[in-house]
Amino acid sequence: MPYRKGRYPWILRAQASVLCVLVFIATAERCAAGGFLPSGLTYVWWRFDKPEFEDLQIDFEILGEIPQKPGLYLQFYQGEIGDIGFYFGLQTDVYDPDRGWRGKGILFSRWGTRDLANVRSVSSGWVQSSGHEGDFVGIRRNYAWTDHRYRFHLARVDEDGEGVWYGLFLLDYDTGSEDYAGAIRFPKRENRSPKVRDGGGTWIEVYSAAGGPDDLPYVHLSISGAYADHRRTPARRAVSNYSNVENTDVFYDSESKRIHMLFGKGVTRKHEAGRLF
Repeated sequence: MPYRKGRYPWILRAQASVLCVLVFIATAERCAAGGFLPSGLTYVWWRFDKPEFEDLQIDFEILGEIPQKPGLYLQFYQGEIGDIGFYFGLQTDVYDPDRGWRGKGILFSRWGTRDLANVRSVSSGWVQSSGHEGDFVGIRRNYAWTDHRYRFHLARVDEDGEGVWYGLFLLDYDTGSEDYAGAIRFPKRENRSPKVRDGGGTWIEVYSAAGGPDDLPYVHLSISGAYADHRRTPARRAVSNYSNVENTDVFYDSESKRIHMLFGKGVTRKHEAGRLF
């Protein structure tokens, strides 16, 4: 685990790798790397100084094309809605239980249930339910993301007697097109509507088709903003951390107000883990 809880007490309890839920379904060839997979690479943990909120947006840019292999997960927020863990992001190769690996796409998952009544996928997407690393359900869809500027938007979209539904949207700033990935229901507790908790993280992981750090392609991800409350509340603090994979680097450019996350071929770590802003 990359973080020691005592160092940054506001960071979420769930810091272990979540992509093991995908590795068990990979082929023997893809899992031949042994202990290297899955491996977290770079981490940024956010603090909005607001205990909870119902709207989260993250602006980012992918600088350069990223290949389908090895399997990479650009995980833009892992946190909790109410007391239920969740995460969402982009993968280079998304798994479909019925059709196998399907290339680039969007993921959104929550823990604490196997009941597919808690997920709503789009017509072109699919759902997943598993008991690995704890019970979870999720929505997936193909999306040919590339070297563009994007915005992930997680927002409350519906409510029923059992809980609140949060939907996930991805806007391509370069084309002006926004796509909907689907929604997941989070349960109420004592008639209280669940909200997104402060203190979640953005991180990157390699989960398939890599035998070690030398197999990682060069990747440069830039995050230009993280916002709560319909962009009214920007992140107040951000803290970086690393795994034991050395060809990784994270830094903050105060002029452009961007966080840069780099890893892979040719990357040398130049910045220590810690407070970014």
